[in-house]
Amino acid sequence: MHYLLRSLNRYREAVNRKSDMRVDVDSLEELFRAVTTTADLSPEHIEALSTNRYMKANFFSFPSVATCLDPLRDLALDMRASLAVVDEKRRISRLLRVIGTLENAGILLSFVDPVNYCMFSGYIVTSFFPVRPQGTLEETYLAFRDDLRHLGSVAGIRRVTDVDRALCALWMERTHWETDVQVKAIKKQFDKDPEIMRLRLERSGVLPLFRKDPLAVAEELLEFNHRVAGKFGREALEAIVYDRRDKRRLNPCYEARFLDKCRDLPELTDLCGELNSAWRTGSECIHPRGRPSERAVRKLVTLARRLRDKSLGSTRS
Repeated sequence: MHYLLRSLNRYREAVNRKSDMRVDVDSLEELFRAVTTTADLSPEHIEALSTNRYMKANFFSFPSVATCLDPLRDLALDMRASLAVVDEKRRISRLLRVIGTLENAGILLSFVDPVNYCMFSGYIVTSFFPVRPQGTLEETYLAFRDDLRHLGSVAGIRRVTDVDRALCALWMERTHWETDVQVKAIKKQFDKDPEIMRLRLERSGVLPLFRKDPLAVAEELLEFNHRVAGKFGREALEAIVYDRRDKRRLNPCYEARFLDKCRDLPELTDLCGELNSAWRTGSECIHPRGRPSERAVRKLVTLARRLRDKSLGSTRS
């Protein structure tokens, strides 16, 4: 079973126990069910989210009923049909003007239309994967919603709010990630999920790094993954040697061994030992069963830097 489904089941078990939850989600969903057919957001709905009848105190920070009831009644949210993105932005913008935060808007929307909306869960954004940077708060919320919708489609979960609740349950059990067998297994599946890994990579800001020169990439990666740094270091070393051969108008001879190419360059004669060692280290980084040491990779990257700086110096002179 997909880890999100397993986590959602644990969330529902907690809902059934009631005492474990800070909000009576079933009763609230039933109360709000009519809104998607009548578009009528009544005082009863607002009061339900503003008192302790359905939830424990301080579940979220809605303004008082007196502050937000009348404006919400006049918003004409029209929750009856799915809307184009531009209309969704307008709907969320209206809510934000009255109830102040994405968290509050998400809470309301997740009960009104759980199929298409979710809470804006800060714990997921900060603990699991960050939301895509957007120009407005409305776009930020919808981008987050679309992320959860995508995860749900992979897991076979129809309602966006249920994906949010599944991740919420996993986060709430964070103290048991290493002690509870079931929770540990779910968290392990989560961390290895290709879609979660992709989201984390996309949002980490690391991808633009790979547009840089291979030597610069190698130097920046040394502190994080010396094996990957070695791959880029070897690429940089080879590029430096080829560049020098090109300047001397030597035959490219791509089939020749790397060290033989180096021997054709008199200025590298004294470095043959270092070059051979560095090349072997780079090969270990590329080979799946290679076991390059961090120290050896650092020597490889340092050698590439020395050769690059020396080459630039001769060019300037």
